[in-house]
Amino acid sequence: MAELATLKISKFRSVEDATIVFPPGMPVALFGQNNAGKSNIIRAFNIIMGEQYPKTVTLEESDYFLRDPHQFIEILASFRTPLCGQYRELHWSHHRNRDPEPTLFEGRTIFGTKKWPKNEERDDCIVVIIEADRNLKYQLSYATKYTMLSRLMHRFHDVLHQYEDVKEDLKQCFAKTKETFGQIPEFQQFSDALRVDFSCALQCWSYKLDIDFEAYNPLNFFHALRIQAKENEETRAFEELGTGEQQILAISFAHAYAKAFKSGFILGIEEPEAHLHPLAQAWLADRIKSMCEDGLQFILSTHSPSFLDILSLPGMHLVYKDGKITRVRRHDQESLVRSCVEKGAKPQKCTSETVLPFYAANSSEEILKGFFAEAVVLVEGPTEALALTIYLKACGCDTKEKGIAMIPTHGKGSIPRYIRLYEAYNIPTYAIFDNDPEDDGAGNKRKEIIETCGYTFEEWLVDVEGIYVENKFAIFGESFEKSLRRQFKELGYGEKEAQVVTRFGPAKPLVAREVANLLALKGNDDKSWEPVKDLASKIAALVKKGETEEIPF
Repeated sequence: MAELATLKISKFRSVEDATIVFPPGMPVALFGQNNAGKSNIIRAFNIIMGEQYPKTVTLEESDYFLRDPHQFIEILASFRTPLCGQYRELHWSHHRNRDPEPTLFEGRTIFGTKKWPKNEERDDCIVVIIEADRNLKYQLSYATKYTMLSRLMHRFHDVLHQYEDVKEDLKQCFAKTKETFGQIPEFQQFSDALRVDFSCALQCWSYKLDIDFEAYNPLNFFHALRIQAKENEETRAFEELGTGEQQILAISFAHAYAKAFKSGFILGIEEPEAHLHPLAQAWLADRIKSMCEDGLQFILSTHSPSFLDILSLPGMHLVYKDGKITRVRRHDQESLVRSCVEKGAKPQKCTSETVLPFYAANSSEEILKGFFAEAVVLVEGPTEALALTIYLKACGCDTKEKGIAMIPTHGKGSIPRYIRLYEAYNIPTYAIFDNDPEDDGAGNKRKEIIETCGYTFEEWLVDVEGIYVENKFAIFGESFEKSLRRQFKELGYGEKEAQVVTRFGPAKPLVAREVANLLALKGNDDKSWEPVKDLASKIAALVKKGETEEIPF
C-alpha cells in the first residue's frame, strides 16, 4: 500500500515554500485564518496527485506565485511506502518559458532512475478531493473513469476474472434480465427498429457493427450497480441525502475501498465541518482519526476546532499570511518540547513522551479555538472572559472584529502552559490575572506567568494595587471583582452590581457581564476608564496594524 510522507510546494499561487508532512496513522489538518492559503495547498496537492494526469494540467494566471508568470513552480510528493513498489517521489514543475515543454512530470524510482508514471501506477495511491462546493454526486457516479465509483467497479471487475463460475452466473442472470425487458412490446419494437436502421446505414462499410441494448456492460459487469439510499427499507434517490450525509458516505466509501483492496487512498476535504451540526462534527473528527489508524490518509482544511487534536499535533499545520505570502508552521513532539523549555517549562516534566498527552488532557474546545485567532488573551476564568470582552469593546478594542480570542484557562497555574503552546505557533498572547493569594500564597504562579511573558519578576508585583498594565500582561491588584468595584466606584459599580444580583441572582460570570454592559452604556469619558483604555490599547497592538493588500486566488 503506497503511503504519502510529504508534499513540498514552491512558488505556487500565494505559497512561496511550504512542506506538508503526512505522519502515519493521523490526519493532516490545515487550519488558520480565512484567506490564508489553505485552498491553494489543496489545489497543489490535487495537481500532482489528483485524477487529471499532471503533465496535462493547464495553469491559470492566478496559479503563478503572486501572479508573476515568470516564476518557476515545483511540487514534489515523497512516499513513505513507494508508489507501485518503485516510485519514491513524484515531481511536477512548470516554467512558462521552458523549451520545449513548459510542464514536466516524472517519477523518481527507488533505483535512482526517472520514469513517466502511468495512470495505472498512479492509481496505487488514489486521491479524491471533496472541494468546498461539494462535488459528491460526481464522485459517486460513473461520469468519468476517475470517479471513486468508477475506480471501485473497475477493481471489482478485475477481481471477477479470478472467479469464472461467478462470471458465468452473472452472464446468465443479466441475459434473463434483458429477456424480461423484451416482454414490454414497445421496448422490443424500438430495439428491433434501432438495430435494423443502424445496420442498414453501415452496409457500405467494410465491417459490420451491430447495436443492441444490454442489461450490463460486458466490459465491466459491475457498472450495472448503483449506490442507493434506503429509508425504512424503501429506496430513495441519491439526491435526497443531505450534503452532510453524502460527505459521510464518501468518507465511508474511501475507507471501505482502502480496507478491501489494501490500496493507498488519500481523501482531501475542504471544510469537513460544512453542513454538519457541532456534535456531528465531533463525531466525524473521531471517525476520521480511527480510519487513519486503518491506513486511510486524509488532508483537511478546516475552521473548526473539532478537527484539531493535540494527540495528532504532528499532522496539524497552521497556515497563515506573511504579507501576501502563505506560510506554514508545524510542530512535532520534539520541537514543541524545545519551544516550551525555552519559555521556562521544566525539562524533567516536559518531555517528548509527556507533552502531547499533557496538552491533550487539558485542552478544551475553547483552548483549540485559539489556534484560529490573530491573537489570544488568556484569563483565569469565564467571569473575566465575559466581562473584559465588553470593557475592551467600549474602549475601542472589539476582540471579535480583530480576531482576538478571549480564553479562560480555569486558574493562574494554567496560563503559562498555554502561553507556551500558542507562542510555539507564533500566535501573540496576552495574560490577565489577579493578585488574589487564595491559591498562590507564595506568588509562584504569578511569578511563572510574568517570566513566561518574557519579563523579570519583581517581588513588588505580588502586592500591586489597582489595575497594572504591561505590554504582555496585566494584573488586577485584588480579585477581579474587587478591583473593578474600586476602579469604577465613582460610576456606581456597587449599586449596579446589586441591581443585577436582584434581577438575575448571584452567578459571578452573569453579574460581571451585565454590570459591564451597564457601565459601557454610559460611555468611557470618565477617568475611571483610563487603565482599561490602556489595557485595550496593549491588546489591540498584538494584532498587526494595517491590512496588507490581498491577492484573490
